[in-house]
Amino acid sequence: MNQLDINKRGLQKEDIVDLYNYTDGIERIARKFQVVPYPIPETCTATYFPETNVLVPISSVAKKSNTPTSKLVIVKVRKSE
Repeated sequence: MNQLDINKRGLQKEDIVDLYNYTDGIERIARKFQVVPYPIPETCTATYFPETNVLVPISSVAKKSNTPTSKLVIVKVRKSE
């Protein structure tokens, strides 16, 4: 995550967080990810796949290829309990 985003959310390096997506009225959760500051644009979060495939809505596909749109998934980041 961008360091400014980490700060805005009250998080710290190495905090453990859960990632949420709420597309189509369905809650999708990827649990237990570690916060790592990285020089990426603000409001962007980078993750590994397939670990976060669960966040990609099955209805969200590219028009021509019909492949999942895993490069743009809107997520909320919350500290794990």
